[in-house]
Amino acid sequence: MFELDNLTPPVIDNTHANRIKILQREGLLTKEISGIIYVIRIKRHEAIHEELHYQAKISQTILMRMEVALCGLEEKSIVTTIT
Repeated sequence: MFELDNLTPPVIDNTHANRIKILQREGLLTKEISGIIYVIRIKRHEAIHEELHYQAKISQTILMRMEVALCGLEEKSIVTTIT
């Protein structure tokens, strides 16, 4: 929209939220469209953070399984060395 309406995007703080505010101020977005864009922006933000949380859980699980596997290998090598 910035290009179509010959607007310069903000140089500082060029975020979705700030661009939406500029478009509102210029009268290029209705309140209804602004509300829809706001909900989409918030849901996108939430989804990203949920994904990061999910990835962190997966990483923890993988590390724990690796530790258990390594402990198992160490125990086998100890038993093999002793016998």
